[in-house]
Amino acid sequence: MFFQVLGLSLTVCQLLFLLLRLIMQLISQRFFRGGILAIPKGQYEAAKMLKLSPFQTIRYIILPQVVKIVLPSIFNEIINLVKDSSLVYVLGVGDLLLESRTAANRDATLAPMFVAGAIYLILVGVVTVASKNIEKKFNYYK
Repeated sequence: MFFQVLGLSLTVCQLLFLLLRLIMQLISQRFFRGGILAIPKGQYEAAKMLKLSPFQTIRYIILPQVVKIVLPSIFNEIINLVKDSSLVYVLGVGDLLLESRTAANRDATLAPMFVAGAIYLILVGVVTVASKNIEKKFNYYK
């Protein structure tokens, strides 16, 4: 099945990937905006006193602090995106959950469902461990 989006012919899977990516982009934009607004005005004033250009202020002073503030929220959304990707099963798109259910019905056993759950658990675990390591790297003041 194909859908016409902006003159492009997309399959259901491509359309769902595009929608999930768009949602992640909008959420990330909101987090970064909040992170920039969380930086105290004194940081900008200090950069001005050091005669830094606006580009240097953003690059060397503001952006490192924003990234440190925003990382936990971004990784939380990535984990939610991994978990929500199983919801495409409801729309009839073949994914891990659909394939495991098909195998479970074919073999009359629940083992494929447990394997699918284990794969999702491993994916979320890997993202969680990676996020903890990256957050620890950015937590250089503690």
